[in-house]
Amino acid sequence: MISLALHGMAYIANNNNRTISIKEIASGIEASEAHLAKVMQRLVREGLAHSERGPKGGFTLTRQPEKITLLHIYQAFDNNMEKTDCPMARNKCPFEHCLFGGILGELEGRLDDFLGSQTLASFVNREEQGKEQSPGEEEQGKV
Repeated sequence: MISLALHGMAYIANNNNRTISIKEIASGIEASEAHLAKVMQRLVREGLAHSERGPKGGFTLTRQPEKITLLHIYQAFDNNMEKTDCPMARNKCPFEHCLFGGILGELEGRLDDFLGSQTLASFVNREEQGKEQSPGEEEQGKV
């Protein structure tokens, strides 16, 4: 769901935030219309997208792409999950010491920090820059 949300929001941002039908977005990102519609409605409920009904209806962003972070989009789908350091959601570990030792909490924190530092605009711009390079060109520039 998060991948569909990121792709859908990026598609709208990449099209100057004009009102775009679910059919066009789904076609543009090669996704199921039905599944994408559910994802977009969640984004509407979370205040990240706006929907208009009718023959000329569709979706727009509620804010400029520079004001929407990837964390906002991620949290629209992840915020209902209970946060725990134990992937088994146990109160008591069967081992003497937790095998993960807080690693999962640290990874989650780092992911949130990274996603919070990336805007939808930077996400779309990165994709646009990738189109300008020929295949393999990016690898050749690395040392």
